[in-house]
Amino acid sequence: MVAIALLTAAATLWMADPVHAADVPVTGTFTGTGSLRTHPCSYLGVVAELDTDLTPLGATTIHLDFCIADAPPEFPVDGTFTLEAESGTLAGDLTGFVDPRGLGPEFPFVFDLSVTTATGALAGTTGVLTADGFFGIGALTVSGSVSGTLLLPNRTPATKRDCKHGGWRELVDANGRPFRNQGQCVRSVVVRADSRGPRGGCASIRVGIDPRTVAAPQVESVRGNKAIRARNSVTTTCAPVRAVSLDDFQPLRPETPQRRP
Repeated sequence: MVAIALLTAAATLWMADPVHAADVPVTGTFTGTGSLRTHPCSYLGVVAELDTDLTPLGATTIHLDFCIADAPPEFPVDGTFTLEAESGTLAGDLTGFVDPRGLGPEFPFVFDLSVTTATGALAGTTGVLTADGFFGIGALTVSGSVSGTLLLPNRTPATKRDCKHGGWRELVDANGRPFRNQGQCVRSVVVRADSRGPRGGCASIRVGIDPRTVAAPQVESVRGNKAIRARNSVTTTCAPVRAVSLDDFQPLRPETPQRRP
């Protein structure tokens, strides 16, 4: 459901600006826990885990790992983050500042989470999320909000199946244009496959044998992985990832009739 919500939001924006990837706004809040550390930081470091509810990503967990520089008044930070969602993961660089001065009980921070890698349904996503919140004493608690924009790449159909059951509504062609219907989506897959040419693979081949003339085998059809049954025929399947020629097949010889005593 999370992936569908994310793709639906993207599809709406594609219709408005079909040439470019979709800008998807992200908002939500978080709470979590953390701890202080020194190694390998020269001054102070923090490791924290945030439980978040982000729109449209849904329930997510954000892991923070950063060092704080001893450079008042802003105390800049530098580190990494990983966001884990049901639909995939986002990871990248963490920059910003935190103010560790004062007696507390809260210490404000603002972090920019710049996405550099993404997996799952989020693969190819880029963007920057901003985490704005407060650490408690000793970074034992953390709370705040997240906002920003993720740039989702255009998704093109890989197979005809991707176009079925309304899938074409969430896809675009090679030029980033949304499809008008399922047939247009399917045709784009066929055209792309034809432009790539034969790539080898498994094919079912019907070899016809004429027992009266003992003719050499003749390939009558090669069609994907579907075998066609017919009289006086032998169906042979090629080995994967290798083109097949007639040299791979031996002609069948008719049985020698037995002489009557």
